[in-house]
Amino acid sequence: MFEILFIIAVAAWLFFSAMEFLLTLPFAPTLIAAMIFVPVLSALRWRALVKAHRLSRLHPDTRPVPPERFYWPSQRRRIGKRLAVASAFSVLLWPVACLWPASAAADWSSFVGWTSGLFAILATAEVFAAGSLYFRASHWFDRHAPGFVGWARRALYRLSDNHEFLGEEPMPGEKPRREKVY
Repeated sequence: MFEILFIIAVAAWLFFSAMEFLLTLPFAPTLIAAMIFVPVLSALRWRALVKAHRLSRLHPDTRPVPPERFYWPSQRRRIGKRLAVASAFSVLLWPVACLWPASAAADWSSFVGWTSGLFAILATAEVFAAGSLYFRASHWFDRHAPGFVGWARRALYRLSDNHEFLGEEPMPGEKPRREKVY
């Protein structure tokens, strides 16, 4: 019981220390706006991407239906390109938003700070939306996709000798082994 309280107290202390440090930075309003708006915008953007890429039946409990399965490879490439472009913009715009912080002044550096902060928030929301759609849809069509998920599942399978990490399909190219009954 005391260990749990200690862990909660340490986590709270780290959180409040980090927040206190972040509030001293000149670009704190941009970070606070990002913490508020990125989850909301990425949820809205995720819904729009699901409709735009015709993945309306995307749900973890349903099996893939043939129409989505047939055009998923082309959609995967489009979502991957969207994710790469949004990631590049996000990586480029956040340092600009931090170097020229947004302020209430009406000068050029404040305008650059507000604009780069706005576009950095939008790009980050797009990264989260496109990334979660890419990984969720890939996993929906193939339990071992994307690649590192498949590698992790196979590694966990090898370490535990248990089939639950592979989903419903057995290992490709292997004969099913009978487990020993104790």
